[in-house]
Amino acid sequence: MQYHSHKIYLHNFSNFDATFLFNKLAESGDITPIIHKDRIITISLNFSKQETSRIYTIHFRDSYQILLASLRKLDKIFGVDTQKGIFPHKFVNANNLNYVGAVPGF
Repeated sequence: MQYHSHKIYLHNFSNFDATFLFNKLAESGDITPIIHKDRIITISLNFSKQETSRIYTIHFRDSYQILLASLRKLDKIFGVDTQKGIFPHKFVNANNLNYVGAVPGF
């Protein structure tokens, strides 16, 4: 598998995304979390494909543990042209998951 042993970094993973991904990853295979100060900072997912008996691993890690700044500050520090926007979390629901159009305001 092309992603075996890859590391996927999610910024602020331990404060947000880990709680949502934890159960879904557990449904996909065996997970091994690394927890520091009550926060999941790494989740290793071990799984196999039905066609083979080989075990594959993907690691999900918190990039905030390495780059101690918000994404908004990091794009300025590294001179990235595209600035981080605001995602309207309260807008998303089961009725508009396929929404296409302008980003709605708060």
